[in-house]
Amino acid sequence: AEPVVIRLRGDTGWRWFEMHFASITVKGDPPHIVMVGHDVTRQRATEASLRESERRLMTLARCSPSLVFRADRDGRATYVNERWVELTDLPDGAWCGTGWTQAVHPEDRPRVQASWSRSVEAGVSWREEFRFQRVSGGPRWIFAQAAPLVGDGGVVEGFIGTCTDITDLKNAERARQRATQQLGLVLDALPIVSYSASHVDGRLQYLSSSARSITGFAVDRFEDDRGFWRRRVHPEDRAGLPRTLDETLPQDAEFEYRWRVADGTYRWFAHFVRVEFDADDDTPRVYGMWQDVTKRKESEVALRGSEERFRQLAEHISEVFWLSDWRTKRVLWVSPQYTQIWRRSVASLLERPSSWSENIHPDDRDRVVERFNRDAAKGRYDEQYRLQHDDGTIRWIHDRAFPIRDANGEVYRIAGLSADITARVQVEEELRRRSDVERRLFSELDHRVRNNLASLISLIDMTADTTTDRTDFAAAVRGRVQAMAAAHGLLTHSKWAAADIRDLIGALVPSGVPGRLEIEGEELLIPPHQSTAVAMVLHEMMTNSVKHGALGVKGGLARLSWGPADAAAAATELRWRERGGPLIEVKPTPGLGTSLIEGFARADLGGGAQLGYAPEGVDHRLTLRLEPAAAPAGKPPPETAFASLPER
Repeated sequence: AEPVVIRLRGDTGWRWFEMHFASITVKGDPPHIVMVGHDVTRQRATEASLRESERRLMTLARCSPSLVFRADRDGRATYVNERWVELTDLPDGAWCGTGWTQAVHPEDRPRVQASWSRSVEAGVSWREEFRFQRVSGGPRWIFAQAAPLVGDGGVVEGFIGTCTDITDLKNAERARQRATQQLGLVLDALPIVSYSASHVDGRLQYLSSSARSITGFAVDRFEDDRGFWRRRVHPEDRAGLPRTLDETLPQDAEFEYRWRVADGTYRWFAHFVRVEFDADDDTPRVYGMWQDVTKRKESEVALRGSEERFRQLAEHISEVFWLSDWRTKRVLWVSPQYTQIWRRSVASLLERPSSWSENIHPDDRDRVVERFNRDAAKGRYDEQYRLQHDDGTIRWIHDRAFPIRDANGEVYRIAGLSADITARVQVEEELRRRSDVERRLFSELDHRVRNNLASLISLIDMTADTTTDRTDFAAAVRGRVQAMAAAHGLLTHSKWAAADIRDLIGALVPSGVPGRLEIEGEELLIPPHQSTAVAMVLHEMMTNSVKHGALGVKGGLARLSWGPADAAAAATELRWRERGGPLIEVKPTPGLGTSLIEGFARADLGGGAQLGYAPEGVDHRLTLRLEPAAAPAGKPPPETAFASLPER
């Protein structure tokens, strides 16, 4: 009889079965009706899915902005959508068979026809770019592609393809190419072998013919040899299995084992066995089925390997990876780095999913929680915030969340990655600080250069007023500029820290003079903004000594000493004494050098100058009020203009 498809209700609900009926007559016995049921629930679901896929395909073709077509195995067009007719200007039906090629531009037509014929003959995919010649609107560039529709047995049954208008892309010098999509229909048949047996005579009463295609062995191999099935089972999997296919078991059973098929390889099978008792004579009958589940087993092995690789990756990266159920707000998994960064146990987060926010800095917490609840499911959650631990330490976190959708497009999982970016934030802050320091430094340097240039101009003008000889004028200006340069050189070398007066003297003392200079005193640091003034004072005294005093004659001695000016050490006394130089018979008339010494000592150094001219040599005493602390390294003094220089 023809098979009948019916629904039967079992423990798991209604399922579809394809029932086969056969009449069997055994000599001496009344006729028997044998009924074999094959569960086709999945098959019917697959068929329904195929029908729905076909319906969606046709709907997509009608709605698609692209040209969609089908062709038979000979490459003759059998279907085009409405868009095809609109774009090609061909009359209705003119596209059938090979008529569609008339829409191709004459210059492209031979190439397109040849490539299409090659693809049809070989049964392979086809791709081409060509122009459609239109009556109105000019030619349009088309990207056409087709894929073979392969049926059972690998036979090409036809082609399905699309034509896409790529004129705009061609006009943009083909900067982009539209991604091609290939539609393929794959029908996976479930490999199932079904059988029935009677334990009375130990013989198989029925074995489906699919056994040959699945195992590679003929049906009679199983029928003639009761032990054949078990001998092919992998030795490691035989424990707990029936000794034969017809063995009566006390209850329904399921097994999974490896079975060696005809080509010598092992395939995984799922085996289901049920025992029923005949209603008439209470004879036990065995009904069974085994199914090839090798692909499922391989997928499970691959999945376990993938999960293990993911676990190893998540546990060895520095970031915290987490996964939560968006609907229940339950944390499903979090990597061990959570404990290190949050200083909370993973168990505490799994128990109280909201506890992750308790470590967030109070100034950031409300913002972060509000944006997570608002943006995580939208894929827009990307925040930076601070964690504040119990010991007061602060850690910066970059937190991101990514929604995961179910088959209905609804968000049901949220995956996230939380990275400790404290080091990066510190580097950025340091860069900002240094940038600000550099900005202030350049600003101050600009201010200093402009003031020094103004001061230099004043020195030149004042020197010009007191000097008539060009040679003397050049020497005087050169010496004073060199004194300023020496002070600047020391400041630059020390990165704007305080300069030791000994270094300043060493940079200023003239070389090759007949006389000798001795210095005496403890370490004395000159603040950066007073260094130039001290340098100018020393320069004027040394220059006067070379020109008129002890340093200008052989055997002459100039002694420079310094020390506290009073018991409180609020000021420093700088003393310049000379011996062995020319006798001073008349007190010299004060000149520019004298004015500069007195002016610098008073205005820039906060003290004063007592200039003595004894016959045996000069004895100058200067009082200096120096700041006790030097300016920070790397930062120029706040003011560098010479207060002692009068405006001209």
